Amino acid sequence: MKEKETILMQDQILSKNCNALLEWRKQFSRKEYPQHVVRKMFYDFYTDQELWPFIVDIFNDMSDVRTLLNLRICEHIEYIDEVNFLFEARKKLKTEKILPRLDALLNENIPVVNNIRFSDYSQMIENAINGNDSDLEKIEYHFMFYKMTSDLISFWAAAGIYGKKWDDAMFFVTGMLVGGKIETFEDVFMKFSKISGLYLAGINTTTGKNFGKYKPLPPFK
Repeated sequence: MKEKETILMQDQILSKNCNALLEWRKQFSRKEYPQHVVRKMFYDFYTDQELWPFIVDIFNDMSDVRTLLNLRICEHIEYIDEVNFLFEARKKLKTEKILPRLDALLNENIPVVNNIRFSDYSQMIENAINGNDSDLEKIEYHFMFYKMTSDLISFWAAAGIYGKKWDDAMFFVTGMLVGGKIETFEDVFMKFSKISGLYLAGINTTTGKNFGKYKPLPPFK
C-alpha cells in the first residue's frame, strides 16, 4: 500500500470509531455511556487475545487457518478480500466465543494485554457518570486509541494471509516499521500501539508541533 493509502485507511478507522461513539451517545444516557464504552473496549481486548493463535498460524503456516476458523475456503486475489475474510473470522470468534463469557471476564476482572483490567477504569467511569467531562474524554480517547490498535492488528493479519511476512505486513499496512521482536501478542500490541499513538497524538520532536489527528468529540448533551 502507498503512503497516502495507509494514512487514508487510518483516517477511515478513526472516523468509523468516532461515529460509533457518537451513535452510542444517542443510545445511552450519560450515566450508562461511560461504562458501555469501556465494556466495548474490553470486548475487543479479549477478542484480540483469543485471535492471536490464529494470527501466529497465518504468518507461520496458514494452510489450516480457514479450517480452524470453520469458514468457507476460497481463493482470494485482492488484499481487500483477505481483509474481509479476517474481519469475518474475528466477528465469528467475537460473537461465538467471547460474548457468552464477557460478563464473567469483566466480573472476574481478568487482565488483558499489559495487565490492563476493567477495574482500572472504575474511578474514571464513576467520575464521568457524575459529570466530569475530562474523564469522559479520557475514556473516549482510550477507546479510539485501543480500537485503532485492534483494527490495525487485524489489517496486518490480513496482509499475512495476502502473503506478506511479519515486518513486511506491518509496513504494507501502516507505512511504518517498529523495531523489536514479534513473539507474543504483547509484542505486536506494543508495536501497533506506538503507531496508533503517533497517528492520534504525534509530536514533532524538532518543532514541538502536534501533528496528531485526534480531536475531542463535542460535549456530551
